[in-house]
Amino acid sequence: MPNGGEAWLDEIAARLRREVDDGAAPRAEKLTIRELIGHFGYERRGALIVRVVRSALDARGLSISANFEGGWLHGTVSITLDAAGVDSAGTKPETDPTPRVESLTAAHHAPVSVRPDHPLRRATTLMRMWDYSQLPVWTGPRDVKGVVSWKSIGRVLADGAYPTTVRECMGEACIIEADAPLAQAVTAVYEHDHVLVRARDQTIIGIVTAADLAMQFKERALPFMLIGEVEAHLRNLVRGKFTVEELNEANDGDDEVRGPEGLTWGGFVRLLQKPANWESLGLEVDCRVFVDRLDAIREIRNDIMHFSPDPLGASELDQLECVVRFFRTLTPVSAPRESDGS
Repeated sequence: MPNGGEAWLDEIAARLRREVDDGAAPRAEKLTIRELIGHFGYERRGALIVRVVRSALDARGLSISANFEGGWLHGTVSITLDAAGVDSAGTKPETDPTPRVESLTAAHHAPVSVRPDHPLRRATTLMRMWDYSQLPVWTGPRDVKGVVSWKSIGRVLADGAYPTTVRECMGEACIIEADAPLAQAVTAVYEHDHVLVRARDQTIIGIVTAADLAMQFKERALPFMLIGEVEAHLRNLVRGKFTVEELNEANDGDDEVRGPEGLTWGGFVRLLQKPANWESLGLEVDCRVFVDRLDAIREIRNDIMHFSPDPLGASELDQLECVVRFFRTLTPVSAPRESDGS
């Protein structure tokens, strides 16, 4: 029996084919990426959900527009019938593996702006009120004149001038296309402190600053660091307490491991869920609670390590931080098991 997402796609495919049979142009199903994955019971993308959605679309002869894998989570996509004659997933266009500027939330927030003839006081008031470092200067979202910033104002003042209008303190604007590689935006922000994001219709739809990239780094890098710390704690926890044979018995890889560094996440779970192995750790901790929590965050860990395009939710990040704090408190209360010479 199809799940909720598959049943929903069945209805869309049937509607589109009815419209074709009736001689009408089929109406594409338009919705956001978040709404799309929501039909399958997910809130964020990962390797698994991408495969699930792609497979469900392919099985019903449907295609999806835009960059579903790496586009903005709130961006709109269209579901349509496959082009005539295309009946194999292998003949469809390849997906875009490159992270794009448009994947950033900041790239879709219309910036506060001022005009060249506005009083400078208006610009400084807006920057102080909203804690901005710069504002775009334009006569319209397709007619950018420059950028006014605390840095550009400071330069004019340092030259001994007394500016009264925005025009007197404008600096050059750095503009980047929404579909440009994200790495290009990182370099531009480093050099110019900002980038204005331009859509395909030539309008400015957002501004990305160093603060936005710092938040992006926190959202993406912090989970990697937390997972890395948990894995390091696990290796320290089992190091010297088990034989090579015991480690390999628990591991699920084809290659022989010589120490805890070679254990997979699942290997740690299987190793520690055995009562005799657990007793070897000498911890005043309940084994079942420990192993269940370790196994529960395995899916979070897999999404992180497979570079999910969406940041962890607050609940998932809180789970990781709680586990890290727990590991930092662990102290063995008994000596490790003596080696049997293996």
